[in-house]
Amino acid sequence: MNNILFPTDFSKNAKHALGFALELAKKNNAKILLFNAYQLPYNRADMMVSVMGILKEDSEAGLKDTVDQIKQNPLYAGIEIEVLSRVGDVVSTVTEIVKEKEIDLIVMGTKGESGLLETIIGSNTSSVIKNVNCPILAVPEKANYVIPKKMAFAYDLKEVENPKDLRFFGDFARSFDAQVQIYCIIPEPEKEAMEKPEASLRMNEFFHGLNTEIYFSVNGDIIEGIRDLIEENDPDWMVMVAKKYRLFESLFHT
Repeated sequence: MNNILFPTDFSKNAKHALGFALELAKKNNAKILLFNAYQLPYNRADMMVSVMGILKEDSEAGLKDTVDQIKQNPLYAGIEIEVLSRVGDVVSTVTEIVKEKEIDLIVMGTKGESGLLETIIGSNTSSVIKNVNCPILAVPEKANYVIPKKMAFAYDLKEVENPKDLRFFGDFARSFDAQVQIYCIIPEPEKEAMEKPEASLRMNEFFHGLNTEIYFSVNGDIIEGIRDLIEENDPDWMVMVAKKYRLFESLFHT
């Protein structure tokens, strides 16, 4: 992992999530790109120049303050930091930066200043999760950073569309020497005998060489099945793929 993107709106939750980004950068000797997007709430030509200038100044000042706060903490001395301020919506600007800067991971807080889940995880974070093709660490507002020793992955028993995502997760878990817990929910009891060996074979291929445990739950309600496994096994971090955003969203309603 070389480049971590941290989009911020300077809210309390963003500042909280920054600690996670800094710890990961320190752990992996990675560079952090602090980013803020700004845009006019409405489009009026007579206000464009003056208001846009103010928004740009506020954005750059907020990023400078953030960098100054980081530099005051000796724990993060030596971390390379780049600041980016751009006009536009969060999704389009983040998408551009991911490609331009070869971003390996995005770290975001789960609520914005407006407190809009979209009020549970925040409108900006939810939009990025759904639309940007890059691994994302969404940090709950009350989560405390801990070195992950158990990392869970919810697997839907289907072919993996993008093996690169699982390889990234595997490398991520390996860097922490963490156990990989794979949660497989089988919706129909009669399929249990067939699904278990196939799922075990696929996951062992992807996570070969890692400390891996596969947990099965026969439950017609996928969300309930995942929640039960989380309660039973107490993982430190939870991983899901973007195409299963609705599952991710539902898990926050616990």
